[in-house]
Amino acid sequence: MEQLTDNGYPVYGANGKIGYYHSYTHERPTLLITCRGATCGTLNISEPFSYVNGNAMALDDLSSEVELHYLFFYLLNRNLNDVISGSAQPQITRTGLEKVKIPLPPLQIQKKIAAVLEKADELRRKREEQIKRLDDLLQATFLDMFGDPVTNPKGWRIAALSKFAEFENGDRSSNYPNKDDFVEEGILFLMSANIKNRKLDLSETRFITREKFATLKNGRLRPNDIVFTLRGNGFGKCSIFDCKYDTGFINAQMVIIRPIAINPTFLHAYLTSCEVYRKIRSMASGSAQPQLTSGQLTELKVPLPPLEIQDSFAKTVDIIERQKSVFDDLRRRGEILSSSLMQRAFKGELELK
Repeated sequence: MEQLTDNGYPVYGANGKIGYYHSYTHERPTLLITCRGATCGTLNISEPFSYVNGNAMALDDLSSEVELHYLFFYLLNRNLNDVISGSAQPQITRTGLEKVKIPLPPLQIQKKIAAVLEKADELRRKREEQIKRLDDLLQATFLDMFGDPVTNPKGWRIAALSKFAEFENGDRSSNYPNKDDFVEEGILFLMSANIKNRKLDLSETRFITREKFATLKNGRLRPNDIVFTLRGNGFGKCSIFDCKYDTGFINAQMVIIRPIAINPTFLHAYLTSCEVYRKIRSMASGSAQPQLTSGQLTELKVPLPPLEIQDSFAKTVDIIERQKSVFDDLRRRGEILSSSLMQRAFKGELELK
């Protein structure tokens, strides 16, 4: 389709709403299924008067016996993994989708089920919005205290990153861990996949043996180290190593930045700002698979506000992160509740008034 516009009718693509356009294809809310690509099977319900592009399959003209939101929640609970075909380019076809069987209780029961599940989902969305507002507050606080990190309008002293931080690559010699070194419990093996939303996510972890770890000369993590992904799909992912583990080992795509004369929280906020990411991305080679050397990263120019200001910022971040942690815990509980309600609803175990 033509260029998206700044306003008009909402446009839906593979990942939900992607912008606006001057015309629409669907007058009424419609159930949309992402039909190709990495997010194949994702579900959305469009707003009234929306434009739907070819990356989403629209379930038009639903039978009067089917309640739209009931169908959405049923498919969300069921998932569509079994109708996805293709490996290099996953896709869902009309033929595959026609095989899916939908239990249809009376319409009034469908509406009651949908109403209960919609209320639970609304609570989840509110928690996500609260977390998003706190993330925006963090960014606004950084810009207010330090100014644009690239243009440096406050005139802070600037130095190369190597002047106030040490760098350590992982041990990439023939001694690098192989499949025989991985165990159920041992020393954490940190991957770029463990960094989500600029923080460590250790919900899925891998470990190497303590014996193997003892033989590794480089790439050993310490608390408050910063890990940065230099190449691959996770390029630019960055987090402070602050978790229940005292140490760990980084994979070959990552580098350790060890702050010496700079506050780790300030440096992490600097490296993860949108402005600096664009700057780092411009330094990288490759387009489809960008990569950067640790040597290039050592030369990155960083503004250096006085340490007392950096420390003050870190205290503010700690307060906001504590609030985010509360909301995130509530969000996770809401997801568990929502999942439980969906399973009970579609097994006929949900008590409906």
